[in-house]
Amino acid sequence: MVTGLGLAGVIRVRYPRWILWSARALLAHGFYAVIAVAMALGLGLDYARLDAVKMLFWSAVLNGALAPPLLILVVLLTSRADVMGEHRNGALLRWLGWTCAGVMLLATIVMFATAYLA
Repeated sequence: MVTGLGLAGVIRVRYPRWILWSARALLAHGFYAVIAVAMALGLGLDYARLDAVKMLFWSAVLNGALAPPLLILVVLLTSRADVMGEHRNGALLRWLGWTCAGVMLLATIVMFATAYLA
């Protein structure tokens, strides 16, 4: 957040005509609402005395578990000519995509199996 504000200050000094950007920013209610909600959630989690490192760890586990199904959807969609037109995946990219999805799915299964058996 501080970096973004610093960048906005540098832009205003370096490019004075970009001051109109701030007028447009006032109209971005949705953007600032998301920032406000995220900050409120962060404060709430902090006051609830939840461990930030554990939350970061479990969010990484969740991201890893959700990656294989999403990768499968990406490979399926990018292999369809009616979706991608002339830019659809060739045979090599399809093979690499399915290989990657398979390895990630296997790793996710092994992760949950070892956590369950341990």
